[in-house]
Amino acid sequence: MERGERERCRTKSAIKNALILIVKNKNYNDITVKDIVEEANVGRSTLYKHYPSKAHIMLEIHEDMFNLLFDDLTTSENWLQTEPQPHLVSFLNRSRQLGNNRFFMSYKLGNDLDFLLTNVNMLMSKILQERLNQAFPTISFNIPSQIISISIASIYKDLLLAWFAKFSATPPNEYAHYISQLRSHLIKSHMK
Repeated sequence: MERGERERCRTKSAIKNALILIVKNKNYNDITVKDIVEEANVGRSTLYKHYPSKAHIMLEIHEDMFNLLFDDLTTSENWLQTEPQPHLVSFLNRSRQLGNNRFFMSYKLGNDLDFLLTNVNMLMSKILQERLNQAFPTISFNIPSQIISISIASIYKDLLLAWFAKFSATPPNEYAHYISQLRSHLIKSHMK
């Protein structure tokens, strides 16, 4: 990696980490660009050079989170197993330790709501589709893999949101097991 690319990555990381840190104590809607640049120790123009808006920073944070969350889904065996994926269990455990997971839920309000909900859902589906296609390169499905990926993304999204809102008393390993079972059964039911 060249020097300029390393510096760009460092700057983007500082900006994302600043937003993550701030959102732990402040509602997303109340966070200003000024808050982010001060915490990241970068200039406003530097932030805008990398991100057109605060919502784009949040979207990239979610991309990083989804890549880590789905890191276990690399082979067809991983996709089809009904045992809970370690990264999902770890994610739920970390979220439980944080208590009220303000980071994950904080964008529920504000002007960025539509942008984030639409783009976070599309991003999760895209990442899942890429991993699904890599894990099943020679398998045909009776419906398009894109539809399967969107369905699996909905399972993750809806069940994670439900866990944060209502089922957080359910042990993470048990809840991750439910998600893994649904994912596995959905894929198996659409394999030709």
